[in-house]
Amino acid sequence: MQDKAARTKDVLTRIPGGLFVMTSSFEGKRGGVIVKSVMPVAEEPLLLAVAAWKGHGLEPIIRDSHFFGVSMIDPSDRVLARRFTGHLSEHGDQFDSVATERIVSTSPILCRSIIAIDCEVVRHFDIEADHELYIGLVLGAKVCTPEHPLAAHNPARQVTNFKSSSALRRAAERRAARAMEREGAAPRDASNGELHEQADEPARQAVRESLRESTRESRRPKPEKARDRA
Repeated sequence: MQDKAARTKDVLTRIPGGLFVMTSSFEGKRGGVIVKSVMPVAEEPLLLAVAAWKGHGLEPIIRDSHFFGVSMIDPSDRVLARRFTGHLSEHGDQFDSVATERIVSTSPILCRSIIAIDCEVVRHFDIEADHELYIGLVLGAKVCTPEHPLAAHNPARQVTNFKSSSALRRAAERRAARAMEREGAAPRDASNGELHEQADEPARQAVRESLRESTRESRRPKPEKARDRA
């Protein structure tokens, strides 16, 4: 029995994986937690599955914001690994002196990451195990360190059916834009962790106008279909 368990463990550890930091932010609260199981599970719409230990402090932030980010970090980066291991309260501000950026939603993305993915939660599964599952609709992604060996293309991960202009994705992006508006779209400054307003006011105005236009479109009465004549 022991040999069988050892063989099973040996096989499972050979499944390709990585070290990731799952992050989220809501109304000034932000946090991150180390996760090791991240994988694409659908192409249209493009969905990402993330398994996280139960009891992590990030759960209420994701629940309230409905968004999360995933940053793949170098396994040898012990500073980031320690910073995002354990409960959020143990580290104070986990992002202190850690440079972050945003892709689409309010979720902080680690600038030192290898690759990063921004998602909206579409499903959350509380399974009978020590982990819980999050399924996220991919809103955006970025290769942050293209020269890193782990950033190389994986032939087994070819995505062929992804449509970036799907209605589902556009609706999710509008929700993310509203969340950014509520929080002022203020990225963190890595030097002191304080919030600073973006200087690009025209871009912010364009987001607001896009939201107003989408609201007007949704409120316009739809023309009645012409009745079939006998």
